[in-house]
Amino acid sequence: MGSTNSLTTKLKFTLNFVLILLLPIAFIVACNNSTSTPGPTASPTTPPITFCVSNVGNFSSVESLSLIGSATGTSWGPNLANLPLPDDLLVCQSEESWNQSRILLATNYWVNQKVNYCHHHVPTWYPYDESSFAVCSLDTDIMAPVPSESMVRWNYSGTGTESALAWYNYRPSLGYATGNYGYGLDCSDYSKLIYSYAESIVFTSGINLQAGQSTDESSLAPNMPGFVDSRESDILGLYSAGQLLCADGTMAPPRGVANSSSCNNHGGYISVFDNNGNYVNNAITDTMLDNLQPGDLIYIAGEASNPDAEEAVGAPRQNVTHVVIWTGEKIGASLLISESMIAPETDTDVYGSSHEECSNEWWAVNNNIGNWIITDSHYQGPDFRAFTNCFYRNQVWGVRRVLGSSQ
Repeated sequence: MGSTNSLTTKLKFTLNFVLILLLPIAFIVACNNSTSTPGPTASPTTPPITFCVSNVGNFSSVESLSLIGSATGTSWGPNLANLPLPDDLLVCQSEESWNQSRILLATNYWVNQKVNYCHHHVPTWYPYDESSFAVCSLDTDIMAPVPSESMVRWNYSGTGTESALAWYNYRPSLGYATGNYGYGLDCSDYSKLIYSYAESIVFTSGINLQAGQSTDESSLAPNMPGFVDSRESDILGLYSAGQLLCADGTMAPPRGVANSSSCNNHGGYISVFDNNGNYVNNAITDTMLDNLQPGDLIYIAGEASNPDAEEAVGAPRQNVTHVVIWTGEKIGASLLISESMIAPETDTDVYGSSHEECSNEWWAVNNNIGNWIITDSHYQGPDFRAFTNCFYRNQVWGVRRVLGSSQ
């Protein structure tokens, strides 16, 4: 299952300088006046600000916990357990930059676990029968330099627990394959995991409801008349994630209040769909992206550019199919995410169809220098990826901000 690499060290080193400069005086006062009980790594003489910075990537309290919660009785396996934030870190959550950095370190932790893309809720749960393995990705449409038809995760070392056999092992005695590829989770369970793991913030993992698209709004996007940010909950009573964003970076009102007119004075919602439901190519501007913050959730309508989506895939083109997490980092300019950590890509969409939209070089780091970095759980699980026009930028349904929202 992998381990963290030097990214954690790099980020902590950077934060020792950046966060100390950014943390406001009010935060220092709040920390000094805190009545929370110091954790095992704090001492009576440790300045609270130093304690918060040095523990921004400390996940020891949740690493020791089981992620497995209530059973579902389906091939998706159990639900994610409730993961508490240590009492001594609660005061650190009052600083926005600390929260953003902790989210990024949580994504790094899970990217480095090298799990797969599966229709599972919990990445540490191992399938118990063939049906639960069947919902895990065996996608081999991976672009160079990974050999064509490779059955092994793109960044496996090839030895020990990262060998081809460890990833995929067909067992005649069972009649189906087993292996590490059975550990995994899908896109919206990944975004849910990151926020629960890092911040003890909980929202639904249902992709449409997480985006704020209710079950009767699959043909609506935020700018369209009739759209209302959903207050519908899932079977666990969980709601959408945070609040929708307007084009100028301001947050729309909380769910149930936000509707198609809420961002009228702020350039509309961030979306490729206009108020008539028309698809607008290149609608997502550089200025909109500059307004995003680390941890923002970008929801993708995978067939947004397809006018025949209803006929082709049986769902409206406005239907939300995917979610990615914004890192705020750029390829070639990041001290936190090296070029070697950017995953190769596939042109296969969420429905399993290859549209040949992208050249074999599309994913390559050298062709994406200066491009934004996102992280999502896609064809081979959680990874850092380039925010390319091909699949991501030109299919944005909407964006939600969790940190600082009225969740």
